[in-house]
Amino acid sequence: MLDADEVAVLLRVHVSTIRAMAASGAIPAIRCGRLLRFSRIALERWLSSEAPR
Repeated sequence: MLDADEVAVLLRVHVSTIRAMAASGAIPAIRCGRLLRFSRIALERWLSSEAPR
C-alpha cells in the first residue's frame, strides 16, 4: 500500500491534488481512519484505463 506522498511522486503531481482526487472518487483510495492508502495494483489498473487511446 502506498500513501498520498508516494502516489504524488509516482504521478508527478502535488500531494494536495492526490488528496482532492481521492476525496472526489476520481482515483481509487482506501481510507484507514484519517489516512489515505492506495493499492499499487488498483492504481496501475486506473492508469491503464485512463490512458489516451
